[in-house]
Amino acid sequence: MIGELLFRRVLHAEDHFAGQSCYLTGAVDDLVDTSVFIEGEGVLALSVQAIKELAIAAGFSVNDDRSHEINVLRARVQLLEDQLREERVVIREMVETAKRVRADQRADAAARRGAREAAAESAE
Repeated sequence: MIGELLFRRVLHAEDHFAGQSCYLTGAVDDLVDTSVFIEGEGVLALSVQAIKELAIAAGFSVNDDRSHEINVLRARVQLLEDQLREERVVIREMVETAKRVRADQRADAAARRGAREAAAESAE
């Protein structure tokens, strides 16, 4: 991080970006929000591709191998899918419990009605 700048990667251009796109190329996807404000225009955003080309022009090598990033994302997806499965099981159990409780309440109400009716008949 340079000084107080906060860089963040975004998938799509945001309304507050200068030109609502990459300031250099006009690209609207896979951008970096630089948090640098251009007066009268908005926040400076640069496309990842433009940054790569700038890095190459500056003499840096760029590694386009994203297999590690892809593997991390796959692991996160798997974790979220596992959590979702567990939450669905809990919800199913809660629904079944609610059905049993409701059935018990109905049976209790029917038994009380039957007892009242029997008491009323014996009182006659």
